[in-house]
Amino acid sequence: MAGEPLIEVVPKPGGLGILKMRPYQSDAVEAAYQSWRHHAATLIVLPTGCGKTVVAAEAIMRWPGEGRALFIAHLREILFQTQDAIERHSGERPGMEMGVHREGTMGHGILDRSQVLCASIQTLQTRMERLRPDEFDLLIFDEAHHAAAASYRRVWQYFREGNPQIRGLLITATPNRTDNLSLRAIATDCAFDMQIRDAIDDGWLVPVRQMFIQVKELDFSHCRTRKNKAGETDLTDDDVARVMGGAVADEGLSEEARRELIAKAEAICHRIAEPTIREAQGRQGIVFCASVAQAVRQAEVMSRWPGVTAEAVIGSTEEEERKEIVRRFRAGEIQFLTLCQIGTEGFDVPGVEIVAMARPTKSESLYKQMLGRGTRPLPGLVDKYDTAEDRQAAIANSRKSHMLVLDFVGNSGKHKLMSTLDVLAGDMPDDLVELVKRDMVKTGQSADVREKAWQKKRELDEQAEERRQQAEKRRQQWLEEQRKRAEIRASVDYSVKTVDPFDSGSVAAEQSTPKFRGGCSDKQVAMLCRLGMQREAAMALTARQASGAIGERLGRRGKDYIVRMSGKLMGKSLSEIARIDMPALVWLAQTTSDAELRANIATYREQWKRGVR
Repeated sequence: MAGEPLIEVVPKPGGLGILKMRPYQSDAVEAAYQSWRHHAATLIVLPTGCGKTVVAAEAIMRWPGEGRALFIAHLREILFQTQDAIERHSGERPGMEMGVHREGTMGHGILDRSQVLCASIQTLQTRMERLRPDEFDLLIFDEAHHAAAASYRRVWQYFREGNPQIRGLLITATPNRTDNLSLRAIATDCAFDMQIRDAIDDGWLVPVRQMFIQVKELDFSHCRTRKNKAGETDLTDDDVARVMGGAVADEGLSEEARRELIAKAEAICHRIAEPTIREAQGRQGIVFCASVAQAVRQAEVMSRWPGVTAEAVIGSTEEEERKEIVRRFRAGEIQFLTLCQIGTEGFDVPGVEIVAMARPTKSESLYKQMLGRGTRPLPGLVDKYDTAEDRQAAIANSRKSHMLVLDFVGNSGKHKLMSTLDVLAGDMPDDLVELVKRDMVKTGQSADVREKAWQKKRELDEQAEERRQQAEKRRQQWLEEQRKRAEIRASVDYSVKTVDPFDSGSVAAEQSTPKFRGGCSDKQVAMLCRLGMQREAAMALTARQASGAIGERLGRRGKDYIVRMSGKLMGKSLSEIARIDMPALVWLAQTTSDAELRANIATYREQWKRGVR
């Protein structure tokens, strides 16, 4: 039964395969086996270009049992690439179950079956029950962000029920399903997670530069949205195609109106072609399109430019024709491919140096897939080096020192369209990302987006620190002015005129503060100082005057109440504290346990409400 306890799987030692494993690939495989101790199925996240198939091949080779492994994908390109990669690593060519391809007709009989079987998810829907679950110990799902689909869940359930000890491995570059079904439906753990920015920092992928192209004719504000296959909200293909120069409807249009629409569509394609060709400077690139009509028209428009060759590859392109176009592209005979319904997955051409996003999207997973077509370094470049610094230097000095992404922007309305900034900014706040994006749209210059984001963050931090220092300087100046004013008031009160509070309101004759002790006690002087009087002035008072001054100051209430507690607020009235340090008064109100002080703060609040300051 699927619910029975899992038997621990102890892997074979690594290093038995033909291909050299990168450190993170070995770590990913090791993490998967650790996860399988407690989880029947686990997830590995690796960016496009970081060798997901090699990780799968190594996980298969280290499997200790005699059971077979089943590798499942949804594209024929992925399955053929996987078949080749596993053969290169293990020395044994896997079997294939996909459409007309059957394991029994490809050199694998019942007695000499390969330990690995590659199969398309579509074919498994009709042939799955021909496979015995107890023959398989390991199921691997490639491009696992599709695994929430009912077809994937049905396959997992069939094999799990027939073999409760079977293990599952999901591998993807984009586990961005908003409903989390890709994890919850099959995998219950994520064993290893490596993002694009991590791979760039470690020298496995090339740095990414981005340029925003402002096209005033582009208006996405009226585009509708829908849920895509990855469970994310995205713009509908038809609406994006309409904006980006796609199909032109025939029904109900006069010939003149049709020509006008075609002219507008071609104008948009030219607005995309011109900066793409200019920035490519002869390098190879891919243009992602929203519709077949757009891809075909875009290739036609680009091919009109002198010295430029462009071909459209769409989902319905015949397999042999598609292979021939890709072969010519790899050989450098074609400069640009315009793609639709293909190329976001299972398309590996390291020579791609520029990617034009002529298919704006709200989907992070789709954007990552398109971005990943250009992040691979040149073949054989980085694996000879042991450190990130050496790998980065090798990339920087190679013909492909970076890749360039072109995002075409216009009026997006309420839609937040994805950009390379959103993918690579990491934990940077959204408002910072938007600031950087606006700056880059305004300048129209290409830049390393992460470097640009960190530069903007440093600028904002420096500006914030400068504002803080200026505010602190103004505060200190204000406090100094208040201190000087307090000294002047004290000098006037106690040096020029001394008021006798027991003389029925009469004012004593003007006199200078005596230089000798007036006769009050040390305790009276200490109390008067505690109540805010200057020590020299207090010492000049007689015992009777000091007693009267103490009584008068102790009797003050509300805004005039004098704080007696020790500290920097001692001797100051509540209104004075409010003027020079309102946060201190708030703190005092929240923390004091002195009932009299709390009552006077409450009285002052009432006075404040009545406008008495």
